[in-house]
Amino acid sequence: MKSLIGVLKDIISQAVSASIPISEPAVVTSAAAKFNMDFVSPIALTIFNKQKSSGCFGIKNAKDLATLIHSNIQSNPIVNQVEIATNGFLNIYINHEFIAGQITDLARGNFTLDIGLVKSKILVDFSSPNIAKEMHVGHLRSTIIGDAICRCLEFLGHDVARVNHLGDWGTQFGMLLCYLADKYPNWETSAPDISNLEEFYKAAKKEFDVNPEFKERARLRVVDLQSGEESAMKAWRYIFKVSREYLQIVYDRLDIKIEDFGESFYNPMLKGIRDELVERGFAVESEGALIFNVEGHSTPLMVQKTDGGYGYDSTDLAAVKHRLVTLGMQRAIYVTDSGQSTHFYALFDAAKTVGWHNPPSTRLDHAGFGVVLGPDGKKFKTREGGTVKLINLLNEAHDRAKAQLEKREQDPSIGNRTHLTPQDFEIAAEVLGMAAIKYFDLKQNRISTYAFSFDKMLDPKGNTAVYLIYAYARICSILEKLGEEVISESLSSTCILADKTEKNLALCICRLPDVLETVVDELALNKLCDLLYEISTKFSEFYTKCRVIGSAEQSSRIQLCIATKIVMKKIFNLLGIEPIEKI
Repeated sequence: MKSLIGVLKDIISQAVSASIPISEPAVVTSAAAKFNMDFVSPIALTIFNKQKSSGCFGIKNAKDLATLIHSNIQSNPIVNQVEIATNGFLNIYINHEFIAGQITDLARGNFTLDIGLVKSKILVDFSSPNIAKEMHVGHLRSTIIGDAICRCLEFLGHDVARVNHLGDWGTQFGMLLCYLADKYPNWETSAPDISNLEEFYKAAKKEFDVNPEFKERARLRVVDLQSGEESAMKAWRYIFKVSREYLQIVYDRLDIKIEDFGESFYNPMLKGIRDELVERGFAVESEGALIFNVEGHSTPLMVQKTDGGYGYDSTDLAAVKHRLVTLGMQRAIYVTDSGQSTHFYALFDAAKTVGWHNPPSTRLDHAGFGVVLGPDGKKFKTREGGTVKLINLLNEAHDRAKAQLEKREQDPSIGNRTHLTPQDFEIAAEVLGMAAIKYFDLKQNRISTYAFSFDKMLDPKGNTAVYLIYAYARICSILEKLGEEVISESLSSTCILADKTEKNLALCICRLPDVLETVVDELALNKLCDLLYEISTKFSEFYTKCRVIGSAEQSSRIQLCIATKIVMKKIFNLLGIEPIEKI
């Protein structure tokens, strides 16, 4: 599949160069649905507005410039027609035969993207929960947004490192190690049950807050840990193991692949970072601490604390150098809540100042996101006022999806009965439940907050994963009824787009390369969700108007059904969703 916008930009750029002696990047966008054209370009208006103060080469207005550019557009197999609008815009109509050819290629299994992107080494830092604490709803967005970003980058051929920057180091481990030894003195020979990590952490914190002797021992235990003392390291590894096993249960439920590089990984690098920044004059003393005053930022980065210890700033400085310099990453994407944006922009500027980050050869992005609110629009809490555990949220999604399937089975009046066997109900409930949560999150504007609502997530109507998976299953059902022999015969011909609804669907399908290019540049996954929903609605319009089975255009329309199924499945996969073909 070619990038239609990319090809059109090249065509327009060549026409501009042939018309006037300047170079201006062409802008081409998809036309709004209410218009008849397929794409529009404001290039003539853009150039005229920039050049009119100097006479714009004797051209009187934007429309005259558009006419000149139009006269230099070379004949090509993609563009059927270009019109000149009164305001100087170029209205572009795509050749039906070209789009039909793309559909035939897709239906025959030739699913490759041709968008001319340079393949890069890219690191995505996402999820990043704390060891010895349970994942809560706040980790949901970072985990699924980061995973979807990785999937899109990987599909485009980039070399992607999926990094879990675990909170597995720091002063809190002194109290955890002491509490483990006090509560379970024989933990090395008789492994205790500390699977309820939240309660274990709270109990240790309570003892730390009320017992001065315990607090002092915890402080000394941190020193042991940081120096690598064997018994401290052994206890730390035990707590890490129990906690990481729990995290993996959540990751498996959400189908997340990620590699751990926690704070402990960078601990051996911190002294070297401090020495480098001091030697080069970037780290200066302030009230007994070492700080990095980053130009343009009011709050300095803490290189080393007054007690000689290191904190998050020093760890992040070590991490960004390791990623860009040691690993040679060309782009690093940090997926955290928007509240941390000030810190990361200071970190990126610090890396640039030191020389580790050299734009445009390297690129650093903070993919900030808004918080998840409760259904009432307030802070998301349990009925008791506590933090909502992510595992409980996933369990409830599964249970609600299963209840919805059972209701559908028992009450056919609400829709077609399911095609699931009893043993498939659990699998289908898990798929629908996880898909509902993921899609509802990813369809939001990333930086916006949103209210969590199971009722809206699991609504079988509208822009939800449940609706889209049912729509996908219907396409699969159509193709199954046709049978492999009929489908195979249909692929021997070339697709013809006779009806407007056919062309609209085909053009929508062919927008995938352009949407993906925008998604990985802007980290705007909601645009991929928008495309998936638009393809589904366009298919519904096509299928309502155009008979497939038994029509004179059966072969062509089968190809359109196959292409729709292929692209919808691919988008589902990019969003981290595995659709069901029978439901």
